[in-house]
Amino acid sequence: MEKSQDRKPAEVRKFEILYAATELFCEHDYHVVSMEDVAAKVGVSKATVYLYFSSKLELFFGVIDHAVDKLIAGLEEALTDTAHQSLAEKLDAAQQSLQDYAPIFRASQHLMSTGMPDNDFPPHVVATFMKKMHSRRGRLQEMFVNVFSKAQEKGEVRSDMNPEELATVFGTYGMLMTRSEVSYETAKEILFHGILVKEDKE
Repeated sequence: MEKSQDRKPAEVRKFEILYAATELFCEHDYHVVSMEDVAAKVGVSKATVYLYFSSKLELFFGVIDHAVDKLIAGLEEALTDTAHQSLAEKLDAAQQSLQDYAPIFRASQHLMSTGMPDNDFPPHVVATFMKKMHSRRGRLQEMFVNVFSKAQEKGEVRSDMNPEELATVFGTYGMLMTRSEVSYETAKEILFHGILVKEDKE
């Protein structure tokens, strides 16, 4: 018998489902996780899970959507303009936010690279998800453009660099840094100092 048969507020129950699904998708391949697994982890029936998410793919996209929202909130806090914080300190804080959600983003990248069964890939769900992600990418880009622009004003970044291009480059590094085999310190070293040996000038 289901525990506390949906006496909880809908938003609380939905969060519990998302949280449980996040843990499962981070621990196991998408194709291995079932709606029954999610229901069991929450302590509800499978029917209850389907009240909130019509398919496993919609649930998976819901997990990513929730993670991105939390990531943006974390980045907004990390990148808040404060006079005493250097660009490096802000990017370090941003990196911590990225690492907090790296496992689910790795799961997403793995799923997209391996593909999904056609019957679990409804076009309207994918279209809605991609539209949301496009909007969020725009917000992330805007945040980092602002950070690099202000760093330029403080003399921390070369004046001949385009803040929009810097934001795009950092975004690329950010995606790489969600992969466990790429170290943040290595990526930051390349971004800040490049890869060429500097010649000593006499």
